[in-house]
Amino acid sequence: MIGDGDGDGDGSGSRIAEAAQSLTASEKLLASGDFEGAKKLAIRACEADPSRADASDYILAITDTLLAGESKIGDSKLPDWYTVLRLIRLTQNPEHIAVQYRRLTLLLNPTEINVRPRVKNEPNRKYSVSVAEARVFRSR
Repeated sequence: MIGDGDGDGDGSGSRIAEAAQSLTASEKLLASGDFEGAKKLAIRACEADPSRADASDYILAITDTLLAGESKIGDSKLPDWYTVLRLIRLTQNPEHIAVQYRRLTLLLNPTEINVRPRVKNEPNRKYSVSVAEARVFRSR
C-alpha cells in the first residue's frame, strides 16, 4: 500500500499505526468511488503521521482532480476543464493552460517526464515544469 513504513520507536507507534490504517482505508474508499471519504482519511493520516505526507498528498491530488472532474458546465454534461486544471474560468493564455496541464500530469504521475501538451499556435514548443513547481501546485 502507499506509504507503508515502520515506527521509529519513540512512543509514536499508535499514531503511525493510525496513519497506516487511515491510508489503507483511504485507498479503499478511493477505489470504491467515495472521493470525499478518501480525502478525509488521507488528511487524517497526514495529521497522525506527518512523515506520510507524500502518500497523503498523492491521494489528495487524485481525489481533488476526480472531484473537480465531477463539476459540470452549467446544465451540460461536459466536465469543467478549468476546474480540473485549477484555472480561472475562461483563461485565454494557451501557455498558462499548457503549464497547468503539465503540472497536473506531474502531480498525478511523477514518473511521466515527457508530456508535452500542444498549444494550437505553438505546436513545437516544449514546456518544462520542475519538481519544485509541481510541489507548489500540489499545495494549492
